[in-house]
Amino acid sequence: MYALDYQLEKILDEGLENRYNRHLEMAKYVRNWGKKYFELFVKNEKYLSNTLTTIKKYEKYRFI
Repeated sequence: MYALDYQLEKILDEGLENRYNRHLEMAKYVRNWGKKYFELFVKNEKYLSNTLTTIKKYEKYRFI
């Protein structure tokens, strides 16, 4: 309950519209990066999320 209360306080301090816009801006940034270097898993833009971006991993790239 403490963690929920803490996070809700942060959301209210930032403002819902500001928080939404920040997520949208970061989502666009990550998607553009993903499109530039890899391929996005989701093809249809109407199904893209502003909080989660999935990128296809190619075997020639090794991430540790």
